[in-house]
Amino acid sequence: MIYVMLAVTLLLAAAVFGLVKKLREKNQMLEQQMKDRKKMQEQVQLEYDEIWNIANRIHLYAALSEEEARSEKLKEKQREIMKQAEVLLCERKR
Repeated sequence: MIYVMLAVTLLLAAAVFGLVKKLREKNQMLEQQMKDRKKMQEQVQLEYDEIWNIANRIHLYAALSEEEARSEKLKEKQREIMKQAEVLLCERKR
C-alpha cells in the first residue's frame, strides 16, 4: 500500500514538475515576444518622428517660399503643400 501511495506521489510530482517546466518555457517565450514588440514599437516611433520632422520642414519651406512667390499660382501650390504637411503634422498628435 505504501508503495502504491509513493508511486502515485512520484507521478504527481513528475506531472507538477513537467507543468512548471512548460509554464517557464511559455513565460520565456512571452517575455521574448514582449521584448521584440517593444523594440518594434520603438522603431515605429523613430520612423514617425522622422516623418514628422520632414513634414515640419516641408511646411516651413513652403511657408517661406509662399511669402517670396510672386505668382499667385505658385502661392496657391505652396498653400496646398502646407495643407498636406499640416495633415501629417496633425496625425502625430493623435
